Amino acid sequence: MSWKTRLITWLDHRTGVETAVRNFLYEKIPDSSGWRQVFGSVALFLFLVQAFTGALLAFNYAPTPGDAYNSLRYILTELTAGRLIRGLHH
Repeated sequence: MSWKTRLITWLDHRTGVETAVRNFLYEKIPDSSGWRQVFGSVALFLFLVQAFTGALLAFNYAPTPGDAYNSLRYILTELTAGRLIRGLHH
């Protein structure tokens, strides 16, 4: 058994995350379901992405007129994955 498999097994035993993700990803959807019935889940997912990335950006952003440019420059150039997080947020 590889170390990745052992790690995933250990995490699943401790938290149940893998089982929950597997149930979510492989849930059977009725054939009669169309895009109209999926839009709610898509909207929830997009809202959660916006909320999560917004919170991450808020930790490093200074909304004052004097510091806004410098904090944005810091996020884009020095913060690890700052460009990615800002790109996902917009």
